[in-house]
Amino acid sequence: MIGLLRYLPYAIGAILLIVLLYYRGEAIKAEAERDLLQDKLTIALIQNREKDKTIDLLKSWKEKSDGIQTDLISKIEKLAAESQDIQDEITNLGKTDADAKTWLDTPVPDAVRRVLGKKRGNGKRDGLLVPGRASPLRHERARSPTQRRPGQ
Repeated sequence: MIGLLRYLPYAIGAILLIVLLYYRGEAIKAEAERDLLQDKLTIALIQNREKDKTIDLLKSWKEKSDGIQTDLISKIEKLAAESQDIQDEITNLGKTDADAKTWLDTPVPDAVRRVLGKKRGNGKRDGLLVPGRASPLRHERARSPTQRRPGQ
């Protein structure tokens, strides 16, 4: 037994060395995992910065697009109002001027009626003066100049 006691410091040293190496391995593994997570975090932060740039770019495009859309809507409304004014003037002219009434009551040829009655990109049939509305030159079947339009 005394002979074994002289090996005790070596056994304790070996056990301590094994424990030390085990914990050193765990520390190296934890450090590697930390580095991996740090790299993932760095990549995520870079991606977030890129996404933020893209979001800012898309927001600026949307603002420009909204400005263009507002401008186009105002122009379309202005053109629709002008077209309605022209249509009203022609209708009133047809009521007050005999020559204009005769011209307005002239039958529309079938070929012209087909062109006027075509469906456009908006899916509506367009009139001569105001898209989607009947114009003084109706698309109906051709009438003789002596036939009166409804409402006259």
